[in-house]
Amino acid sequence: EGRNVLAAQHRQEAKFTGVPKKEDFYSSYMGSRSGPLFFDLDAFFEAAKTSHDFTLACMGSAGILESPPNSLHKYILKPQDDVPSDADRILRAGWEECGSRTKCYRDCFTHYVALSGHIWQTAINMRWHGGKWRIRLYLPDNPDSQAYDKFTYDSRIDALSLCDELFEKTAQLLDRVLMMIIEEHGADP
Repeated sequence: EGRNVLAAQHRQEAKFTGVPKKEDFYSSYMGSRSGPLFFDLDAFFEAAKTSHDFTLACMGSAGILESPPNSLHKYILKPQDDVPSDADRILRAGWEECGSRTKCYRDCFTHYVALSGHIWQTAINMRWHGGKWRIRLYLPDNPDSQAYDKFTYDSRIDALSLCDELFEKTAQLLDRVLMMIIEEHGADP
């Protein structure tokens, strides 16, 4: 199955780059550095989701939300007020910007397809270009399909780039929540 993931990634790469130039060579990598990459990737999605959920506890402790649920996903599932509060707008925007994708990948890798073993480790895409190796690990476009054989890679979602983006959006969400608490309670909440 891992070879199928790698082959799909190579086919996608060829679609985007056309015929490889002389210096464009591809390889998969499975070695001493791949294990920590997958461990860190799995940990990232778990920590980001926990950070999103923690915003509710902070807002509840500050008296901004009354009896908040224990997860941002559960909060989003509740009906939206006719006139949403600032807190509601911040949380729903955070869900759209980073919460939904984070939860999808976290749930996929935690509950359905493990990021260990040869299937993913042989999917690390090494590309020789411009005199150096570039590493890519493409994540599925559809992590909610929850199965290796149903994944598609048409969007070429690079794991490290996605984590960068989600980290930035999570930091912005946490900043907005913290600023709301400070505005509500002053500099010493």
